[in-house]
Amino acid sequence: MSRSGLRARHPRWFVPLIAVALVGISGAAGAAAATVPGPVTITSVTAGVQSASVAFSAPTDDGGSPVFAYTVTCMATGRPLTASRSGKVSPLRVGGMVFGIPYTCRVAARNRVGLGTFSPPSASVVPLVSVRRARPAPPTVVHAIPVFKGALIEFGGPPPPPRSRQQTEFRGKCTSTDGGIRGTRRVHHRALVVLGLTAGKTYTCRVQASNGNGFGLYSAASNPVVPGAHPLPPPAPAIREVFASLGQRLTVVFTRAPAFLGQEIRDYRATCRSSDGGTERSASAESPPIVLRGLSPAKTYTCQVVTHGEVSDSPPSKPSAPVVTLAM
Repeated sequence: MSRSGLRARHPRWFVPLIAVALVGISGAAGAAAATVPGPVTITSVTAGVQSASVAFSAPTDDGGSPVFAYTVTCMATGRPLTASRSGKVSPLRVGGMVFGIPYTCRVAARNRVGLGTFSPPSASVVPLVSVRRARPAPPTVVHAIPVFKGALIEFGGPPPPPRSRQQTEFRGKCTSTDGGIRGTRRVHHRALVVLGLTAGKTYTCRVQASNGNGFGLYSAASNPVVPGAHPLPPPAPAIREVFASLGQRLTVVFTRAPAFLGQEIRDYRATCRSSDGGTERSASAESPPIVLRGLSPAKTYTCQVVTHGEVSDSPPSKPSAPVVTLAM
């Protein structure tokens, strides 16, 4: 049909309407190209009273359509229990959970096309029956260092919830992936050593915390470590002060060596030497300070301390500042 025929059969306003319709069809084709959002990244999961608060970051790919909502689903480990919550912003609190049972949570983003891919499961979280009756959350940032027939485990974690009982004890467990003997150890601070492991075998370690309500869940596994067959020497002590007293005595005050390098510390030995003809003396003790007797009067001395391990000794400490014994 010619243009003249089109104008003849239809009013003038009909041709612009055809153009608008064509633009609408083109826009619809563009909208059809949008997809659901990409996966969300969970940044933390915090236990609450019969609930969990799940924090997350937005997906890097919104699928070509703005994200306007998120859905969190938490599933109990080994039980047919599920709790969900939807909302617009992070974090989202998921209620209706059974206390004392570990859950893992996943998050998905939603745009106008639909719900996107769920994130990988979070770390386990155990809803609380109440804050005061809660057990500690699993420690985090667990790092293992190989030592003589053992592993030094360093760890940290979020502080306990307000009004909850303080963490009082930690337990480390190291399990071999290739036939080594398993080992455990309890401590009261945030670095522990598990001894009695098999040298040359590969281990990963986990840590759990306890308070007055009992032990919580174990942490995620640490990095793999291979315990050594030979002990590392203890570190040298650090002398803090040497002072003289009556009776030609010197008292050596020092910082003891840490006992987590794979061998027990037997004792410490201090030796004081004179630079102007005084008599050299040594003495040992299981802990600082060490008192040396029978030194020459009015003589200048410097002292050093050595740590005696059950297998090997440390290097000598740095020499102390010079000190003069009292005159008789």
